[in-house]
Amino acid sequence: MSKKPEITIIGLGWLGTQIAQNLIARNYTVKGSCTSDEKANYLNNHGINASVLDFKNDILSSLQDLLVTDVLIFTIPPQNKKNGAPQLSTILNTILQHASFSKKIKWIVFMSSTSVYGNMQTEVDENTECKPETENAKEIYKAEKLLLNIETPASILRLAGLCGPERMPGRFMAGKTDLADPEKAINLIHSFDIIEILNQLLTKEIYQNTVFNICADEHPKRKDFYEFAARHQGFKAPEFKPDTFDFGKKVLNSKIKNTLDYTFHYPSPYDFFKT
Repeated sequence: MSKKPEITIIGLGWLGTQIAQNLIARNYTVKGSCTSDEKANYLNNHGINASVLDFKNDILSSLQDLLVTDVLIFTIPPQNKKNGAPQLSTILNTILQHASFSKKIKWIVFMSSTSVYGNMQTEVDENTECKPETENAKEIYKAEKLLLNIETPASILRLAGLCGPERMPGRFMAGKTDLADPEKAINLIHSFDIIEILNQLLTKEIYQNTVFNICADEHPKRKDFYEFAARHQGFKAPEFKPDTFDFGKKVLNSKIKNTLDYTFHYPSPYDFFKT
């Protein structure tokens, strides 16, 4: 593309809003969706072109303008079925059916999750067979498969546990007791690195139909890290049971590093606390 692509973000939540702010600062034309008038007003007042997309009701009237775009980024989690919301794959399928009429879209990005691998006891990369266990993970994996079988190139970014501004891990386990799996490896990622990787994929126009793991290089033990994180943020440290031996999976990130020649700004979860 000779000029910067126009970008639509479906899901201006915690991560989607950060992505939008960063792209706007880099002079991209960005618009996106959220699920309430209040949030849309807030975002519009802060320089982000936002419209309401209520997944529980008819979304077609809101889609037309959003789908006039070069790059379509999905940052929406599985929906709460108890509230009558449709499944994630159903939402994506509806949007993609209407996106197919837009010859403008060149690339789709789906912010997925490393939870699709399930609770394995080994290292996992993008070639590892996915065995999602929770209902949310199964729904995310279903959405992945849908996107990888469309005509438009779709990149699946499998994100590890999200950390970053207003989402620092010291709170996650603070003060809890009798926690299991002290030796379990943790897989986390800082939003700064997610955004930087997305920017590099955009800049280098790596519009591939593929999957990338997005996870910090290092995988501290659960007990060691969350005790440190809680104390560092001034909270009571969590307490773990000593007699559980789930060592968990380690999500490998060599594919994205090799593709972009990328060095993580936060290679270790401990680096999240550095200023």
